[in-house]
Amino acid sequence: MLLLNDSWPWFNFSVVDDNGHIYDKLKLQDGMAVGNYGHHMVLTLPSMDTIPKSFTLKPSRTNSEGFSEEIKELELVVPLKESK
Repeated sequence: MLLLNDSWPWFNFSVVDDNGHIYDKLKLQDGMAVGNYGHHMVLTLPSMDTIPKSFTLKPSRTNSEGFSEEIKELELVVPLKESK
């Protein structure tokens, strides 16, 4: 029998590229899945004509009063390599 810790909080995400474009709500699809090695977060961005040099993932959560709070300590900068 496989027991999972499903008490992990659900985070909301926005993504900002190095040019300052913000991807959130309708411009960003997100979801969580449980795999063999824990929980996985999947973010899907829209197609782009120009690929940015980096993205910053900005997680947030809804507090007990219903307001969104950013979680600065979990922000992650993802550098992207140029495709040739």
